[in-house]
Amino acid sequence: MGSVWKDTRGRSDGKDRYMIGWKDVDGKWIRECVGAVKKGSADGILRQRENDVAERINRGLPPLRQQRKSAVSSTLAEFVEKEYLPAMAPPRRRQTTHERDEQLWRGVKPVLGTLPLRFIGVEHVEKFISDRAHGTTYKGTPPAPATLNRERQFLSQVLGMAKRRRLIPENPVEFVPKLREDNARTRVFSPAEETAILGEAPEFLRPIFTFALNTGMRLGEIVNLKWDAVDRQKGWLYVGSDSKTHAPRQVPINAVVDAILDAQRPAFGKEPSTPHVFVNERFREAYRPSSIYNALKGAAERAKVFGVVFHTARHTFVSRMLEAGVPREKVKLITGHKTDTMVDRYKHLEPDSARGATSVLVSPLFQAKVAKS
Repeated sequence: MGSVWKDTRGRSDGKDRYMIGWKDVDGKWIRECVGAVKKGSADGILRQRENDVAERINRGLPPLRQQRKSAVSSTLAEFVEKEYLPAMAPPRRRQTTHERDEQLWRGVKPVLGTLPLRFIGVEHVEKFISDRAHGTTYKGTPPAPATLNRERQFLSQVLGMAKRRRLIPENPVEFVPKLREDNARTRVFSPAEETAILGEAPEFLRPIFTFALNTGMRLGEIVNLKWDAVDRQKGWLYVGSDSKTHAPRQVPINAVVDAILDAQRPAFGKEPSTPHVFVNERFREAYRPSSIYNALKGAAERAKVFGVVFHTARHTFVSRMLEAGVPREKVKLITGHKTDTMVDRYKHLEPDSARGATSVLVSPLFQAKVAKS
């Protein structure tokens, strides 16, 4: 039977730390510091150790401490770059998801990369979030709570894999709550802003930007769109299950989109030399999302349109559809949104369209109702 006790040695940070003692497969007693956690958490870690030992005995495996030696000497950076990223690379996941993980890792690595995997605790995760919150992004601005939560989630996935492989006893990220986010964006392009950006956009960007405004498709869905997913006869674009929500859907082709598709074919003949609709003519391959994102960012700055990104085109599409009277359920089918809340956050009322909306409050009929109540 194992035991749990408080480490009574003085600590500069004043936090309590707990020790656990347990017998390994060969009967050898192991003393282990489980870090600055509550006694209940230490009890849970001890139970996990005892369960692991019992399983190893039943399966005839060597002592648990031998398997965990590599984790003691291995740093987080070594595990991420040699184990996690290669294991989660395509085709297991989408290329864009893999690239996002690589980007998130660039935020985590400077703070935690050199730490031994085995000794990363709750205090290290909390310090990481605190340090990142007081730092800056490549834009020179503090990272948003949503960015910190994505990096926290990435770290949790990495340590979750290490836990499943029995390299660490627990995932300390599970004890660190997410930050509160406010990501309900309402920014859309006005017709004047759309015209201004098109006037400043490079030639290759104009059809892609216009395509987004007329389909509501995400940037990754557009650059990955292939000709075999275009049905001109029936008037549909087919977005596959590799989209963000992993749910296939159909996007109608309007006259603007039809004209854009016509303009893409001549450069590559009747049978396109590449499977993608939008192709970088210089490299004969699909555009990278980052190239399109940065091109639009530059065009918006030159046009003096601020507070927008490529995804704003998707917001604009939803807003214009709703304002045109398209039923919400149809909009959800086209965009792939799962809930009414996700659609409603995109609905944008221009000042002119909201003007006079409160006049109903002073109407004779309303005043009569108030008098009776």
